[in-house]
Amino acid sequence: DERRVIDVEGSHAFRTIAWDPNGSGFFATSAIDKNRGALLRVSLQGHATVLRDRGSPRSWALPSPDGKYIAFQEWTNNGNVWMLER
Repeated sequence: DERRVIDVEGSHAFRTIAWDPNGSGFFATSAIDKNRGALLRVSLQGHATVLRDRGSPRSWALPSPDGKYIAFQEWTNNGNVWMLER
Protein backbone atom coordinates (compact mmCIF):
# COMPACT_ATOMS: atom_id res chain seq x y z
CA ASP A 1 0.00 0.00 0.00
CA GLU A 2 1.96 2.99 -1.29
CA ARG A 3 0.96 6.50 -0.31
CA ARG A 4 2.27 9.64 -1.89
CA VAL A 5 1.67 13.32 -1.27
CA ILE A 6 1.09 15.46 -4.35
CA ASP A 7 1.76 19.15 -3.83
CA VAL A 8 -0.64 20.92 -6.20
CA GLU A 9 0.49 24.28 -7.54
CA GLY A 10 -1.72 27.23 -6.66
CA SER A 11 -4.28 27.53 -3.94
CA HIS A 12 -7.23 25.17 -4.27
CA ALA A 13 -9.99 24.02 -1.95
CA PHE A 14 -10.80 20.66 -3.54
CA ARG A 15 -14.36 19.45 -3.15
CA THR A 16 -14.22 16.25 -5.21
CA ILE A 17 -11.50 14.11 -6.80
CA ALA A 18 -11.80 11.40 -9.50
CA TRP A 19 -8.76 9.53 -10.79
CA ASP A 20 -7.91 9.68 -14.48
CA PRO A 21 -8.44 6.16 -15.88
CA ASN A 22 -4.88 6.05 -17.29
CA GLY A 23 -3.41 6.75 -13.83
CA SER A 24 -1.53 9.90 -14.85
CA GLY A 25 -3.44 12.27 -12.58
CA PHE A 26 -6.89 13.19 -11.42
CA PHE A 27 -9.80 15.52 -12.02
CA ALA A 28 -10.88 17.76 -9.18
CA THR A 29 -13.50 20.36 -8.51
CA SER A 30 -12.48 23.40 -6.53
CA ALA A 31 -14.35 26.37 -5.10
CA ILE A 32 -13.07 29.70 -6.41
CA ASP A 33 -15.53 31.66 -4.30
CA LYS A 34 -19.02 31.03 -2.90
CA ASN A 35 -20.67 31.45 -6.31
CA ARG A 36 -18.13 29.95 -8.70
CA GLY A 37 -16.13 26.77 -9.02
CA ALA A 38 -13.55 25.24 -11.32
CA LEU A 39 -12.94 21.85 -12.89
CA LEU A 40 -9.22 20.99 -12.87
CA ARG A 41 -7.00 18.28 -14.34
CA VAL A 42 -4.08 17.68 -11.97
CA SER A 43 -0.99 15.69 -12.98
CA LEU A 44 0.91 13.45 -10.55
CA GLN A 45 3.62 16.14 -10.54
CA GLY A 46 1.09 18.65 -9.14
CA HIS A 47 0.52 20.73 -12.28
CA ALA A 48 -3.10 21.93 -12.32
CA THR A 49 -4.85 22.79 -15.59
CA VAL A 50 -8.18 24.60 -15.43
CA LEU A 51 -10.67 22.91 -17.75
CA ARG A 52 -13.69 25.01 -16.76
CA ASP A 53 -13.99 27.95 -14.36
CA ARG A 54 -17.54 29.16 -14.85
CA GLY A 55 -19.31 26.40 -12.98
CA SER A 56 -20.93 25.98 -9.63
CA PRO A 57 -18.76 25.53 -6.53
CA ARG A 58 -20.89 22.43 -5.80
CA SER A 59 -20.03 20.51 -8.96
CA TRP A 60 -18.31 17.18 -9.56
CA ALA A 61 -16.73 15.39 -12.51
CA LEU A 62 -16.39 11.78 -13.58
CA PRO A 63 -14.15 10.62 -16.46
CA SER A 64 -15.29 7.88 -18.82
CA PRO A 65 -13.49 4.50 -18.46
CA ASP A 66 -11.55 5.09 -21.69
CA GLY A 67 -10.51 8.61 -20.59
CA LYS A 68 -11.92 10.31 -23.71
CA TYR A 69 -14.82 12.13 -22.03
CA ILE A 70 -15.67 13.84 -18.78
CA ALA A 71 -19.18 14.00 -17.42
CA PHE A 72 -19.76 16.82 -14.99
CA GLN A 73 -22.71 17.96 -12.95
CA GLU A 74 -23.34 21.49 -11.79
CA TRP A 75 -25.93 23.14 -9.60
CA THR A 76 -27.48 26.31 -10.94
CA ASN A 77 -29.71 28.97 -9.50
CA ASN A 78 -31.50 29.44 -12.80
CA GLY A 79 -35.23 29.14 -12.68
CA ASN A 80 -38.22 29.51 -14.88
CA VAL A 81 -41.34 31.25 -13.67
CA TRP A 82 -44.71 31.12 -15.39
CA MET A 83 -47.79 33.04 -14.48
CA LEU A 84 -51.11 31.32 -14.98
CA GLU A 85 -54.38 33.17 -15.00
CA ARG A 86 -57.73 31.71 -14.09
